[in-house]
Amino acid sequence: TAMDGVNVMNQIVGNTDLSAYYEDNRRKLVRKHEQAQRRLEKESHLFSTLPRRVIKPSSLQRKDIALFRNRVVSFSLQELEPYIDRRTLFALNWRFGGPAGRERYGHSDEEMESLLEEWIIKAGNNAWIKPQGVFGLFPCYSEGEQVILLDPEDAQREIARIEFASVLGAGNEDIVSAAQYFRGRDAGAPDVIGLQLTTAGAQVEAVVESFKRKDDYESALFLQGLSDRVAEDMAERIHSMMRKLIGVDAHCGQRWSPGYPGMKEIMHNMTIHAALQAEELVGVSVTEAGEFRPTGTTAAAVSFHPDARYT
Repeated sequence: TAMDGVNVMNQIVGNTDLSAYYEDNRRKLVRKHEQAQRRLEKESHLFSTLPRRVIKPSSLQRKDIALFRNRVVSFSLQELEPYIDRRTLFALNWRFGGPAGRERYGHSDEEMESLLEEWIIKAGNNAWIKPQGVFGLFPCYSEGEQVILLDPEDAQREIARIEFASVLGAGNEDIVSAAQYFRGRDAGAPDVIGLQLTTAGAQVEAVVESFKRKDDYESALFLQGLSDRVAEDMAERIHSMMRKLIGVDAHCGQRWSPGYPGMKEIMHNMTIHAALQAEELVGVSVTEAGEFRPTGTTAAAVSFHPDARYT
């Protein structure tokens, strides 16, 4: 948490002889490296010995679903407020830690709610945060670890490819790739993939930087943290909207984001961004390294297979 960083700085500044502290830190780093090596060796063995998951074909009928390249959705911050994941916002985005840690430092639940209300009003009234997103439903088929996206208006035309990665299944019982949840080319008819990109708005970063220039790092943290949270919670809202359009229940399917184990290649941020025409529609850009601007932005690919899950 942020308090851990403060404690470390206090220890460094308040001591003249730091050799013991540095040695202890070195040993911790070596131990973590050794643990990572052992975990890598174990995973390598499991990938070479475990069976691949057998997945039943989806009964989803594409002919009954209207496909499209992009639709834009926006909410006011006040409208999104009931859906904000407070637990994660307080603990991670705002770096107060979990309930026990907050209590230890004298931060009550009432204080957290009051702080959230304050920033909802500030960020909403000043238009610092504008929850919005763009999503599309595309015909597709799988080919190995790749899913090939087709033009919603011309299912013979390929417009992009997304490469997933195999991961260890839950309980280390098998291995599975997200691509397995999509029909193959030989299935007779294309499947459906959802793409989505959500953001707190392109204007956030300028406001965060203005706080930093005034040395108001606390406000910068609260605004950046809230914008990151809004992007994530908007992703869940749009995912829910796609489920309704597809006609599946509220817990059906799974989404994968670039840069995570199931879709390792972060450059697929660029793939999703281009396929949805996100820069023109919601003002989000993507760097040559595959990072979004503003940083309070997320992207994902979605399967609507009833058995789809991350592991």
